[in-house]
Amino acid sequence: MPDMSDTPKKPKSAGRVSFRVTNENKLEVTVTKNTAMFKRILKVSKALIYPLAGIGLGALLFSVISVLSHSMRPHFFNLFVRSWDAMVRATGTTTLGFIVWTLALSAVGWAATVAGRWLELKRENTVNPFRKALFSSLWPGVFLAGGVFGLVLCAVVVFMFITIFDDHQILVKANSEFRQNTGNSISDLNKRIKDLESSVEKKKQSVDTSDAVFGNLNSLMYAFASYRHAIGGVDSHCQIKITAPKENQLFASSIAQFSVPVSNCNTFGPLDSSMNPDVEKETMQGMVPDVIVFHAARDDKAANELFARLSNVVRLKRSYDIPANSPEHFIWMQFGTRVKWNTQLQ
Repeated sequence: MPDMSDTPKKPKSAGRVSFRVTNENKLEVTVTKNTAMFKRILKVSKALIYPLAGIGLGALLFSVISVLSHSMRPHFFNLFVRSWDAMVRATGTTTLGFIVWTLALSAVGWAATVAGRWLELKRENTVNPFRKALFSSLWPGVFLAGGVFGLVLCAVVVFMFITIFDDHQILVKANSEFRQNTGNSISDLNKRIKDLESSVEKKKQSVDTSDAVFGNLNSLMYAFASYRHAIGGVDSHCQIKITAPKENQLFASSIAQFSVPVSNCNTFGPLDSSMNPDVEKETMQGMVPDVIVFHAARDDKAANELFARLSNVVRLKRSYDIPANSPEHFIWMQFGTRVKWNTQLQ
């Protein structure tokens, strides 16, 4: 009985593909296959095709939505350019190098296949060998182009995900730093607010000698005390009239309140000009913005001295126009708009 152990086994064939050009110059493809082997190959192919198809479909949908959406279009192109740049840099080349060594070489390889088939058919004295070689190599060329395109598409999609992930990491880091810095800023701001509130409460209850208002009021009271002394002491009669527009009535009232105790003069005003048209006319007629018009008699030496002292505190303008039948020592302080202490103008 012959020993079958050394008998070479015929390898199983997955099938055979043959091409034939008919007389009508049409390409016929004949496929003979081993059913079991073909089913295994088909099963493996399906397992690979579905994930790749899913990636390609997702990339296609993302591209279509991004291109159709006007607001997303610049972001998509920016993402694509950055992903493409990352891909070509990862392969150690440039865009030109990628085109030359990937696409161009694939085209050259397909052209070499056509040329080899053409020479083979020419040696067999086949009619129209180049045309037949071109047609017989058409589908391999299509599959080659599809494979290269699919490979490039998968690579771009992968680097898109990498780019998005890197951007996410950068954004997370930036947000973390922003929150930390904002938290410190808010903490410092809250501390400053508490300090300011404490300082305001303190100033409401006491006068700080280092504040400018203390020096202004001190000079103001000294000027009016000197005026009382200049007119002959407490027995001399004097009258002070104050008018001011609505926006400066608070300032005018504070000067009136602090002048009365030291000058001991009969002080009138400031009155609400909106309640009396005569008062409004008197307040506005001859008023000069930014200064106080100081009305007093020309030969009133005490008033001239007061004018000089008050000029160190506020801006004044001298006037000799006073109402008829005014007392001997009469002063009219006519406030203009936007009057401020001199310390505020420095």
